[in-house]
Amino acid sequence: LDVFYVVLRIVMLLYLPATSIETVAAPMIANALRGDDHERTQRLIGRFSAATFVLATLGGLVLLVVYPFILQLFNSELEAPFAFVAVMVAMASIQSFFGIGTGYLMIGGGEAFFLAYRSILHVIYMVALAVGGLAFGLLGVAVVMVIYIAIESALAWWWCRKNMTMDITALAALRR
Repeated sequence: LDVFYVVLRIVMLLYLPATSIETVAAPMIANALRGDDHERTQRLIGRFSAATFVLATLGGLVLLVVYPFILQLFNSELEAPFAFVAVMVAMASIQSFFGIGTGYLMIGGGEAFFLAYRSILHVIYMVALAVGGLAFGLLGVAVVMVIYIAIESALAWWWCRKNMTMDITALAALRR
């Protein structure tokens, strides 16, 4: 279990760019929303989502190379299977692909939807974590975490697309 917490904390470093970008992006996006400037809002969301995705993915690739050395800094006997670390890195990349999805959903009027789907997902998530962990160990927990992040992010994307006609993914930066 120690290895899970250490790897999770290391992978959390991949979220730092997203947190920093969201701190800067949220007021800019809120301003564009207040001005009813759909094109500017979409452009900002696309750029910020792409930036978080690129930074998290590149950081994740570096982490996949150096994680054994980082683990040794914590405990010389600590080892983590590559597959487990790769799945945890994928979690950060997947979530960053959707950029500031849940944040945008909140400032865009989707608070009730966010509360409802997160409440339901959390119950399912807790059960799935227990089952995944018991059946497949650390890798099972990591896979359940990735699935949860993917579903949560996809629901935020769906709501934003349907209700605000906004694409919150990194792909939005490729569109005009």
